[in-house]
Amino acid sequence: MPVITDVTRESQVFRRYRIDDVLVISQTCACRTPFQKVTTVEGRLQDILLLHNDDGTHTPLFPLDLNRILEPAGDYALKQHDAGHFTLECAASPKPEVLAALRHVLREPERLDLVPLRSPVPGQKRRRFQRMFD
Repeated sequence: MPVITDVTRESQVFRRYRIDDVLVISQTCACRTPFQKVTTVEGRLQDILLLHNDDGTHTPLFPLDLNRILEPAGDYALKQHDAGHFTLECAASPKPEVLAALRHVLREPERLDLVPLRSPVPGQKRRRFQRMFD
């Protein structure tokens, strides 16, 4: 879990602030600072789905990879309940080729439920991807 410090902010200084974001760090910075620079934020730790391998290890599946597949489905949310159980919430029925591509990337899950997209809770940001277990 990354811990960041940013003393250049004018509104609030972050000093040893723990975040659950997945960061891409550059190896060098043109400004020659000895500190590491964040290149991009890939998403939240809980947004990364985990595919289980036969040897007991996990392969992370990043939201960016899934966005490319599910973008044609319109508005959606994908939740992973456990290793082989997923729920895809869609505003409209996804095309068969979108479902086939999703099943392939998820390594033919034991269970993929399709349900109508729920209305977002007022005041909460909609999360497109969510892993419901640790």
